[in-house]
Amino acid sequence: MAASGPPPREQKLWNPEIETLSPAALRDLQWRRLGPQLRYNFERSPFFRERFEAAGLTPDDVRSWEDFERLP
Repeated sequence: MAASGPPPREQKLWNPEIETLSPAALRDLQWRRLGPQLRYNFERSPFFRERFEAAGLTPDDVRSWEDFERLP
């Protein structure tokens, strides 16, 4: 899925598979990628851990977009 370099000049999209997803499929992809990123930030960044703690959340508590919106 990851692009290895710039697309050929005649190609208008960098990553056609991702850039042409339906809104629902894009939201699903974003959600699947968000969980591991939240956990990574929580475990490795004091800055983000403090933000989670201030919101009273852990990565396991973020189970929906509404939960995600509670993060500062």
